[in-house]
Amino acid sequence: MNATADFGIQWVRNPSGSQATMLFVHGILSYGVNAWTHLNGANWPNMLGQEMPSIRIGVFSYRADAFARTYSPSEYAGRGTADVSGECLAE
Repeated sequence: MNATADFGIQWVRNPSGSQATMLFVHGILSYGVNAWTHLNGANWPNMLGQEMPSIRIGVFSYRADAFARTYSPSEYAGRGTADVSGECLAE
């Protein structure tokens, strides 16, 4: 995962046959990777993946910077939800 990656889901761990998925989603004015990484480099999704190797773990990123444009909460709630759930269930 890196801060210049495209928006959408970046899989940290994606074992075949996984029965569970944990998806980390950042907040407004943040970015998926940065939101879950400490200044010392520790990263929550990576650490969880080491502790729970049988679950699928992803980080969902969307454009949420100050210059993105004004979105209402309902637009964000529905924006890409079908795509994300479809991607999570597809495998």
